[in-house]
Amino acid sequence: MASAAAARDRSYIRAGALGGFGAFVESRNGDPAALLERAGIDPRALSAPDMLISFARKGALLENAARELGIPALGLEWALAIPPHFPNAGPTLLLKETTATFGEWIERSMGYWRLQTNAVIPQLVHDPESGVVAIRLSPQWPQPAPRQQMEHILGKIVRLARAALLDGELNPVRIRFRHEEPEETAVHDLLFRCPVEFGAGQDEIVFLAETLARPLCGQATRLEALTDEFLRHRIGLLQRYVPGVSTSTALAIRTVLGTGLCSKEFIALALGSSPRKLQRLLAREGTTYEDVLDSVRKDMACQLLADATAPIAAIAGMLDFASPAALTLAVRRWTGMTPSGYRQIMGPAAEAGSAA
Repeated sequence: MASAAAARDRSYIRAGALGGFGAFVESRNGDPAALLERAGIDPRALSAPDMLISFARKGALLENAARELGIPALGLEWALAIPPHFPNAGPTLLLKETTATFGEWIERSMGYWRLQTNAVIPQLVHDPESGVVAIRLSPQWPQPAPRQQMEHILGKIVRLARAALLDGELNPVRIRFRHEEPEETAVHDLLFRCPVEFGAGQDEIVFLAETLARPLCGQATRLEALTDEFLRHRIGLLQRYVPGVSTSTALAIRTVLGTGLCSKEFIALALGSSPRKLQRLLAREGTTYEDVLDSVRKDMACQLLADATAPIAAIAGMLDFASPAALTLAVRRWTGMTPSGYRQIMGPAAEAGSAA
């Protein structure tokens, strides 16, 4: 039991998972910053999607918000309110623009997910006999994740799947939750449109296996429109915005880091340009694509290392480094220290020591 509690305390997730939460709470006359503070989460997380927050505290945040705002199905209602570009799902919709099939998109999205949190591990579980496949979410402790948190995650995945396939009529075969059945399930029926099982052994979404083979229709025009939505969202979170090609490039890179899509070619396409034109425009601002990428990685690495939660290997993956060794070389170049050395000086333990 003690080890499970320790695992919950060490759980983390990128703060981008809170995207849209502030607007949703305000639409229900709530105070999102106050809710975060009461849950033990830094309110800056509402405007800093790249920082890390506690997954367990995020679960407590949603439970508290449901009670305080009087919204019994808050997790699902928030999932229904997410804008079409899904700002709290990272670049998963962007991934579909370079992916051939629904099954491949799920695998790539799960790979991205595993870099963003250590609390819930996604798996694709096949059952050939029944012709179904399940997206299963396995928490790293015995107890079920809080109801609102898990309902929000599964609701968001179902909406994402419909958006990826451009099929608003796509319905799962079944939804399973480990938590017990709530008194009212009307919102479950509205969102999932399939049988929902409570008190199950797993939290999972069950689809027909044939759905995995369905093609995705990646289009450059759609990619550019999606990227524009993400840039607008990121710009809205900035305290100070300096317009320019280098700024747009940096924001686009931040959006896709961790997906393997941060190449000059992909970013140029996402911005409606070509690699040569992008380099030419950046040169006019006195920089290069490589310099912008390096600067973004440096800023994010220093921010993530200053939080003692995520392993060095996970941070390397978040920043699209080929290996932890490559991250170590970069951090040495930026700071003159190893990642662990930088963390010792700049992390929470160092701050607590200096405060004492």
